Formats: sequence, C-alpha cells, structure tokens
Amino acid sequence: MKYINFSSLLMAGVVLIFTTACKKDKTQPTSPDLTNPATNYATAFFNNNLSNGTQTFTINAGQAQTITAEKGTVVHFNANSFVTANGSPVTGTIQIELVEIYSKSDMILMNKQTVGKTGNGVSPLISGGQFSIVAKQNGQKLKLAPGMNYQIDAPAPNGTTGMMGLFYGQIDDEQLEWSPVDSSFVSGNSGIYSAFPDSIGWVNLDYFMNNSGPLSKLNVQIPSGFTTGNTRVFVSIDGSSSMAGIYDVESGIFTSGDYYKLPVGMAVHFIIINLDNNEIHAAVVPAIITTNHLQVVNSLNAYSLSQLDALLDNLP
Repeated sequence: MKYINFSSLLMAGVVLIFTTACKKDKTQPTSPDLTNPATNYATAFFNNNLSNGTQTFTINAGQAQTITAEKGTVVHFNANSFVTANGSPVTGTIQIELVEIYSKSDMILMNKQTVGKTGNGVSPLISGGQFSIVAKQNGQKLKLAPGMNYQIDAPAPNGTTGMMGLFYGQIDDEQLEWSPVDSSFVSGNSGIYSAFPDSIGWVNLDYFMNNSGPLSKLNVQIPSGFTTGNTRVFVSIDGSSSMAGIYDVESGIFTSGDYYKLPVGMAVHFIIINLDNNEIHAAVVPAIITTNHLQVVNSLNAYSLSQLDALLDNLP
C-alpha cells in the first residue's frame, strides 16, 4: 500500500491549512422544506442536518496540502492526488467537502449508524470517528488517482489506541453500512489516530463490539400514525460510541429483525424522532435488552430544535 509522502511535504517547507467559513461548532437540527408537497419529512430533516454539518475547503491540486476541520480532524493530501471521473489529471483548485462525526448526537441527527458487515450479517461497531470526504471541481465529483491515498488524523479517546480499524461506508436507502478494509493501516500516537484510506467517500475508524452471550432482535412499538415517512427510530448503546437505526416496520412495529441483534442484558436508550407539519416530537427511553425485546413507547414530547439537541447530547 502506498502511504502519504510526508518527506516531500516537509521538503516543500510549508503546510497550507485552510479553514471553512461561518460554520457552527456543532450540528443543529433543521426543518424540512415545506415548499415541496412531496417532502418526506424525516428524510428532509436528516439530509438538512448533514448539509449543515458539511465543511468546504479549497486546495491546490498540484501541491501537498492539509486541511483542519472544526472538531479537530486533520486531513493531508499528496500533490496530484485527484483525477476526473474518466481518469484525466486535475489541475487548479479543488473543493473538498468534509463531514466529521464524533458524538452520538451528530450520529443521530445525521442518521449515520455504526454497524459493520461480518461474515454472517452485520454487527454493532464502536466508532472513533466517521468522515465523509468528497472532492469536486466545477461541481463535478473527482476520485483518487491510481495508487494514491491520503492521511486522516483524528482525536483518539483514551483506552482505544491500537484497537481501531479502517472501514468504508455504503448507503442504501438511507442505511449506512460499514465494511472493514483489509489493506488499511491505523496507528495511535499521542492521543491521535492516523489512518491511510485509499478511497474517498464515507470513512470510519471502528472496531467491532463484543457481542458474546444470547442475542435479541429489537422491536419498538410507537403510537399509530408514525410511519417511515415521518419517523426514525434509533438505539444508542450506553457507554459506547455506538448507534444503530431500526428501519424496518412489520405490523406497525419498528424492528431490527435479523438485520442485527444486541446482547440480552445490555443497557441502551431508544430514540424516536417524529417530524411532521414542521414540528419535532421525540422520546428518549432507557432500557435493558431482554429476550425478544419489545419496547413500548406510548407518547412523544414536543421539542424545540435546541431542546432536541440538548436531549441527544445527554445520552450516556
């Protein structure tokens, strides 16, 4: 695998750091576009949050450069790293669109779960940071040149150095799934993870949670009238940077089915967010997973945007 060439960067004698303009310190929920009568309120809500969390940087295609994002993510690019969709070399300026997700509140507000593919399905992941990196020129998406990679430096929580691996993400009908990268390399030093992806798009630093013991699927019963068009259901695992969506509905009950299961006895919080008529209703319910777990949620409360954000920030 080809690693980023920092010797040439040092020989150049300069590291160029670009900052993004007028971005919030943290992602805030936003309202759907009510001018569109066909709006799926839930989809619009989470897509708007993702858009608000996107930071934009400008770099020079022909120079080794570094960008630093708001939450501490640092990304290093080699010179001549990008080509067009048809493989032509790129010159001039390039726009880098970066999303960095570290907190559970951002995972939920952007609908970006942490589940990874295994040999027999998917299993929850513990995340050290999720990132979306998109390169564009004149509005057209670019890709990495053959043999090129880049470096991500991310703040590392205590106690997990050496445990993280690199995962690439794919989105299918809003569901983000992560696949481990065999050729990846992640190192930890002085409170920083350093990873060397050879693909742009969704990138995650993770390791699989220990799911030993009996497992249970998750079922959540919420009030009638709440559908996949206006509601999303999540489960947050207490004490871990881990969150999963519950996207399927059977007989009016949101269920994980056999998509993934959690250990019986695990402490979690179920999160239900309903968006309709430009109003937010939500519930955060603590629970201990039981066999064939059924969580009944009888009511949701109205929240302002800031109240919802604070509610999610307090998840353990």
